[in-house]
Amino acid sequence: MELIPHRKIQWAKSLSAAFECSSSDSHTVGRVFENNKERSEMKNISSKSSIEVIAPASLVWEALTTPDLIKKYFLDSTAISDWKVGGPIIFEGQWQGNRYRDKGTILEMNPYKTFRYNYWSPLSGVDDRPENYFPITYSLSETKGVTRVTITQENISHDSMKAQTEQNWKKVLQNLKDLVENELVTSSPH
Repeated sequence: MELIPHRKIQWAKSLSAAFECSSSDSHTVGRVFENNKERSEMKNISSKSSIEVIAPASLVWEALTTPDLIKKYFLDSTAISDWKVGGPIIFEGQWQGNRYRDKGTILEMNPYKTFRYNYWSPLSGVDDRPENYFPITYSLSETKGVTRVTITQENISHDSMKAQTEQNWKKVLQNLKDLVENELVTSSPH
């Protein structure tokens, strides 16, 4: 499933490009910052997207932390990590025939509740510095076998990017929901 309509994609090599796109510019997916001064003058905006998955939080957690499952719902990305707080997390793959390798650090892992990491992509056009990383938080809340999954992305630099970021995360969440409900629930003894 393509995250961004083809007419809006001219070039997208990384997760950063897919989520740092401007909805007002139909020809450019990635916003390349000419220097860090420009980045530091931008706002620190957050986006939030949620979905309910008819499955226990344990199955959603499994999908969030299992590389083979991540690949199925998240841009066909390969996730590499030791899955420990403070450890690295790498997303790599191909987007439109071009390879990418984004990196970050796992910031929090509270099983069945919270998974938080940050990431940076060399394709974002900004230096590999802490202020240029995007914190991502997956929050899970289960009630009677239904898990609400909320993804929050921080450090969005422009108001115009917030709506597009939320739209993209909603598509990822729908892919996650479909995977968990259609593959994991039916094959799990839960």
